[in-house]
Amino acid sequence: MKQIYYTFRSLSQNKAATTIKVLSLTLGLGMSIILFAGIAYTLSYNKCLRDYDSIYQLMMQFETAGNKSDITRQCYGKLAGSLYEELPDVIESAVAMRDLGNCFDMADGRNLPYFTTAADSLFFETMGINVISGNPRMDLQQNDVIYVSTRMVDEVFHGENPVGTQLIRGHDKATIKGVFEALPANCDITCDIVLSLPSLLNRGIGYFGWDGGSGWTEFVRLKDKDIDPERLHALINQVTERHTPPADDNSCETFAVSIRDNILKNSDIRHRLMILGALALALFLITALNYALMSISTLSKRAKAIGVHKCCGADSNTIFGMFVWETVTITLIALLLMGIMLGLFNDTISEFTGDPLTEMLNADRAWVIVVVALMMVAVGAAIPGRLFARVPVSQVFRRFSERNNGWKRVLLFIELVGVSFVFAWLCATSLQYRHLRTADKGYDSDLLVQVENMTLDISPEAVYNFIRSHQAVEGIASSYSCPAFGYSGEYIRDDNGNIIFSSRTDDCSPNYVEVMGMTLLAGRAPQQEGEAIVNQEFLRQSGLPENTSPTAGEGLFSNAERGRVRITGIVKDFNIGGFYDEQEPIIMHYIGNPASPFTVRLKQPVNESIKLLNESLGDYMGNDGFWILQVSELGANGYSSIKIMIFIFSLAIIIIVIITSMGMIGFINDEIQRKSKEIAIRKINGATAREVVELLCSNMLKTAVPAVAIGTLAAWFFQRAWFSQYSTVVSGIGLWYVAIALLIIIVVIAVVALMTQRIAKENPVTSLRNE
Repeated sequence: MKQIYYTFRSLSQNKAATTIKVLSLTLGLGMSIILFAGIAYTLSYNKCLRDYDSIYQLMMQFETAGNKSDITRQCYGKLAGSLYEELPDVIESAVAMRDLGNCFDMADGRNLPYFTTAADSLFFETMGINVISGNPRMDLQQNDVIYVSTRMVDEVFHGENPVGTQLIRGHDKATIKGVFEALPANCDITCDIVLSLPSLLNRGIGYFGWDGGSGWTEFVRLKDKDIDPERLHALINQVTERHTPPADDNSCETFAVSIRDNILKNSDIRHRLMILGALALALFLITALNYALMSISTLSKRAKAIGVHKCCGADSNTIFGMFVWETVTITLIALLLMGIMLGLFNDTISEFTGDPLTEMLNADRAWVIVVVALMMVAVGAAIPGRLFARVPVSQVFRRFSERNNGWKRVLLFIELVGVSFVFAWLCATSLQYRHLRTADKGYDSDLLVQVENMTLDISPEAVYNFIRSHQAVEGIASSYSCPAFGYSGEYIRDDNGNIIFSSRTDDCSPNYVEVMGMTLLAGRAPQQEGEAIVNQEFLRQSGLPENTSPTAGEGLFSNAERGRVRITGIVKDFNIGGFYDEQEPIIMHYIGNPASPFTVRLKQPVNESIKLLNESLGDYMGNDGFWILQVSELGANGYSSIKIMIFIFSLAIIIIVIITSMGMIGFINDEIQRKSKEIAIRKINGATAREVVELLCSNMLKTAVPAVAIGTLAAWFFQRAWFSQYSTVVSGIGLWYVAIALLIIIVVIAVVALMTQRIAKENPVTSLRNE
């Protein structure tokens, strides 16, 4: 109890130092706990599903003309069902599904902002989702049946039973037949509405077969989760080969991946977790070691009090215990303040990180807070506590000066490594994000918007004509997709029907290239059925030179659905789906009638034109009858993970600079006090104020230069893996790292120079008298 009493007394007597320590721990621990909890939250993906270890996602890889595609999660429609039927001893259940987005409205026309998935009758059984009411095995075999989540029941129906309610999807109605338990955000299944699969297939929506239409997400539940992976792989590929025998020009392979490991199969997420882990560790170490550095810097001031305690009978263990209790007290206060701050900024943090803070820090991840707090006490108390416990009793009678400042230099070194790492990563990532936003896409995204007709009362032709005649519109065209979204695919065949390669595909109106701002290199746009335009990559993969006449490709075939297609024009390559992959080939077929969504080219200024068009469409179609999306923002959404990382690193660098500044100022003040006699003697011997400043700056450079070099190199090493996922990287990135390192060193030296001005100009007699 005496230790606790003297701990509180010491903290109350040193209010300024205690406040600084609490502030630094509140910021540092708060940020590091959020990062560690976010990593734990991501790694817990899909664990909300019942017996998740038994659930495997099916993936496919296609080989065409000797070229292997990336492994994709989009599978042939009948794959899961065939595995279920033909491997009854291995597969307990299977499901095929397709995401439909936010496609349902209430009967009164109100749009429902809830994600919809179309799935077969074994969806809930396979995915391990609890069904509150209904019989999905029977219900989901029927047309126009939907199940809704408990979250939607609470938010839309205010807890009342929704069974029997009809919802609207386009021209069709669907009836709610059951309710299922809502899933958390850290799950691959994100829907709140499940639509019966026959609702699509019986209307001819989505090809469901073995010879194409690989656009289905599929899962299987195994009877034995410990099955040998190689045996499982062999069995499922035996089924695949029975239905799609490999040919000379094409083949496919099926993979089954446990959803337990699914999240780490995504290279973007894997790189992000690695970088966030490094940031969290760096931030924690900076916070803990800075706390230790600030404590050690007060050693000369607190030595006499420690000597008094030892005169009164305290031994080294007692002194060490006092500093442990001091660290525990400050850590608990910091955690309390952290909780208050997170409560105040919960919505803001959740918005920028993309994950709900309340779920990241729920009871399942309370262990993260406990572990970080214990590690803080261990690191923050052990180093200074050991040094303070070694102070001899004789310090009561004379001034104490710690001659061995190695501990302080090591701690400052580690802090500067962390600052350099975070700042270099932030600057380089910001440059890359700006580069991705401004790089030439091959079309003019800044002036383009996508307009979707959501109403049943107005025909696409009427909406098309209304938009075309609007004062803010420069042009309008039709297509089924958009470069920022990405496209579906089809096989391109030779004259003998053999597959040459797989191409992206879309349909477009004759003025599409002009409205998009693409460059037509040769020929003309398609004007009738059986005509299409292609990009340069299409020609390259066809084995044709890029200066080929537009009519030379008329012998090329697309898949059997299109037959012979005449190539009428060649467009310059344009980016598809973001700068993640190499340039893909694309063929765009003719479309005659206006089709939604419409691609609209606006007049300048764009923001004013969007506002005018939005208001006019609202009056014409009703506020729920349409949506408008800027194509430039669609492209930016593809880089949302970078934007989140920039926000996290920006917040981290602010916190780190505050924390490190406290520690560095304390270190410099302690160094000035420790060297005051040496400085005074040098000045008496003729040293100028400038030479004194240079002495202290050169002393700091010995620590700062290697620390900054290591931190910057570490950022470069981690970012190599991060940048490898992009097909284009900002030019001269290596020189930017050098510039960032030099900037950090200049700032450190500037701080040292400013803080040493007083001692450099002080009368040396005064310094010696103080000694």
